[in-house]
Amino acid sequence: MMIPATQSSAPAVSRLRQESQRRLNVGTHVVDIGSLRVLDHPDGLRLSPKAAAVLLELAHRPNSTVSRDELLATVWRDTCPTPDVLTQAVTELRRAFGDDAAAPRYIETLPKLGYRLIAATHFSDVELAPREETIAGTRAPASNGEIFVPDEAPSRLPQLLVAACLGALTVAAVLAVFRHYAAPAALVPRWQMQEWRALTAEPGPERYPAISPDGTRVAFSSGDATRHNARLVVRSVDSPRTVQLSQFPGAEEYYPVWSPDGARIAFLRFTNDAGCQVVVAPGLGGEERVLRPCFNREINNFSWAPDGSHLVTTMFSGVQRADLAVTRISLDDGAATTLDYAHAPDDKDIDARYSPDGRFIAFRRGLRPFGDFWVMPANGGAPRQLTFLASRIRGFDWTRDGRALVFSSNHEGEQALYVVDVEDGRIQPLGLAPAQFPSAARDRDTIVYEIARVRTQLARLPLDGKSPATDVLPSTANDSLPALSPVDARLAYVSTRSGRPQVWLHDPAYRTAVALTELADGLPGEPVWRADGKRLLVVVRGKAHGGLVEIDLATRKSRAIAQAGDAVRYAAYGAGADRYLVVEGDAPPTLVELSPNGRRVLARGVGRVEYDAAAGAIWFTRTTERGLFRLDPNGRETLVTNEVSQLYPDGWRSVGGTIFYFQRAKEDGRTQLHRLEPSTGEDRTLASFDEPPADLAFSIAASRDAAVIVKTPQFDNDVGMFTLRRSPQ
Repeated sequence: MMIPATQSSAPAVSRLRQESQRRLNVGTHVVDIGSLRVLDHPDGLRLSPKAAAVLLELAHRPNSTVSRDELLATVWRDTCPTPDVLTQAVTELRRAFGDDAAAPRYIETLPKLGYRLIAATHFSDVELAPREETIAGTRAPASNGEIFVPDEAPSRLPQLLVAACLGALTVAAVLAVFRHYAAPAALVPRWQMQEWRALTAEPGPERYPAISPDGTRVAFSSGDATRHNARLVVRSVDSPRTVQLSQFPGAEEYYPVWSPDGARIAFLRFTNDAGCQVVVAPGLGGEERVLRPCFNREINNFSWAPDGSHLVTTMFSGVQRADLAVTRISLDDGAATTLDYAHAPDDKDIDARYSPDGRFIAFRRGLRPFGDFWVMPANGGAPRQLTFLASRIRGFDWTRDGRALVFSSNHEGEQALYVVDVEDGRIQPLGLAPAQFPSAARDRDTIVYEIARVRTQLARLPLDGKSPATDVLPSTANDSLPALSPVDARLAYVSTRSGRPQVWLHDPAYRTAVALTELADGLPGEPVWRADGKRLLVVVRGKAHGGLVEIDLATRKSRAIAQAGDAVRYAAYGAGADRYLVVEGDAPPTLVELSPNGRRVLARGVGRVEYDAAAGAIWFTRTTERGLFRLDPNGRETLVTNEVSQLYPDGWRSVGGTIFYFQRAKEDGRTQLHRLEPSTGEDRTLASFDEPPADLAFSIAASRDAAVIVKTPQFDNDVGMFTLRRSPQ
């Protein structure tokens, strides 16, 4: 049935959900609102949610001018967006429709007024629901979520902006080779989300919610506005009154998990004296018992066995092992027993959870940002890979019927909730973002989750031990993965200021910040500078794992160095022109050198790599053991220091032969930034953080007197709740 486009005052995000089972015909193009795909596009192009929301706002007022202010206020409601985010969204739409801003056939720009949709437009109802992503059920090589809580000359400006726009189009064309999101056939959704509501709205963060088995109570970690002394509290889903679970003074408490009968709660407690402990307490408060110290003084997620006899978590499988393996912890004496299952020495298995009937265990394999789900029988054996996302996963749980996992992932950009069926690996988005750490009840179809109201921002930290950190550039978006130029003050970084993660370049000399990429799919990784500051390497991750592109900053042109199927994890420039150091693959990750002479394998089991021109050597970490290693030109490997942890793959940098790295202090668990001189062995602490950086990825100035870190100016997470039911088939 054809339905004319009509004006509506519904909020943009709500409109996307309300019209998810409709299609929008725009000129000769058809947009499926549920999947955000341009159906007639040869690559099955998917619009970003913000671009789709702008399109809907214009479509509901065809041939009418909608002001920029109105679009910003509607689509970016409850945020403080910069005007460039709207420009980026309109650019994305024009690219999708093959439109020309100078001779528009679809979207007309009215200078100083706004935009007008001039193409013929109508909606049509369809019997199909939003499309799901289909994940192949075949096995693939193994590949985290986090397992810890710390786990712009005026005369030149127009030329820069024009070059940026032209270059961005070139980048978009080259990066198209990484869009391996084939348009799947439309599928009826297997899961329906209903009855959403927010449970908390207090100042300060409420984190790690866990719902009781009967679905009547929620336990979570409640912090004050400055995030000190986070304590565990319990509240009814029908009442705002909370009860503090324990009265232990001066502690930080996280990650509650209910016992199967709802009588007890296990959680993690951090104190200066005792470090991290696993504690078990009655669900209504009372006498508690310390079960055992935490693994590695970090938050490592765990869950109860369905029969209540033990906890299941992941730990090192041996004293000299650097893996993480599924482990049972006895509730009688705290003894740990590693489960017997197919597990390689460099596998990092995180967050193990029993299915409701106790027959299976699901877990995540791979340190951030390359996690995926695996499932195996509860008694061990051969695990089966369930997803092939290579994404940052922040929490998951089994659905009530044990037939699927509900989880949080950033494989489509923003951290959002999805459901994956255990039998065939089909993934369905639930449309909730930002969202993380879901917890499912066992006796009801109720799920609680953490509403991630977090904003990350880049800050410059002088390394004199006295001066405070200051903001690098204003932002209302999430900025991360900073990389300072080795020759000047320019800064490359990843930001969501255009709606989804893109690589941006900040030039303080001209007071500019321009986007270097326009990815419609895939996620950009850490940008890496060439030694002369003229080019950048960027890993682009997607469902086919990672590809690698190089961006020439003078022309904004880019070229592919490696395709998405090569599963690139990290990359750096090597010695000499056109030499690249690439960490690729998963079993194990292999360090190779790409050069005009071909491809040469340098080492295996490698985590992250950098080339140090001053030392003429390669620095790298391993996935199989602690430490930072040096690879000489003659191929000889040596251990530089044992203080760099393989669990923090982003947490170290080298500049001019000096190593900088993050470490958690053994005395009080505080995050510290260290400086190591490999030539002398001198290792000293440069900074200690009351609140750890939001992300351990950082950058050091070439002068080695300052760092750019990622801080969290806003951290006010809340708890949300909804019902999730399987659709009648």
